[in-house]
Amino acid sequence: MNPVIRTYVLKGASASPSVVGELLNGVTDEDTVWDFRPDPERFTLREVISHLADWEEVWHGRATLILQEDSPVLADVDEEQVAIDNNYAGAIPSATIARFNAGRSQVMNLLSAVPEESWNRTGQRPPMIGTLSLDDLLCLMYGHDGYHTGQIVEWLRLAQESAAG
Repeated sequence: MNPVIRTYVLKGASASPSVVGELLNGVTDEDTVWDFRPDPERFTLREVISHLADWEEVWHGRATLILQEDSPVLADVDEEQVAIDNNYAGAIPSATIARFNAGRSQVMNLLSAVPEESWNRTGQRPPMIGTLSLDDLLCLMYGHDGYHTGQIVEWLRLAQESAAG
């Protein structure tokens, strides 16, 4: 990836927890919107932020492996099982958002120190992705943020429409 473009992607990825925090500003831990589920196949807001917070460890671990090993296999993660194991449904939103912020800070500290020549290092993500460069991982992380940020906006809108009746 062009280093100028990468700078923008790094800055955007760094800002994701702040964007999520602003979208959810004013929603208290006790608010029922956290458990509103307009689509039974997708996470509630409470589960979304838990998922985002947990994924920081995944991004950090995958980036670390790519930097330390030659073409490591990056293990798959069963999102549904992680949600059960980590009790997403019982998470405290304010604590989870703080954990998302802290985790993203760690990821960004790691990525901001990557020398230019290391961004093309790769890992393997069979079967869906295949070879994944560190640049690709950064884009995947930022795209993942965008997907769930869009979901947060949609769920808040749908909850507001539902309450208005």
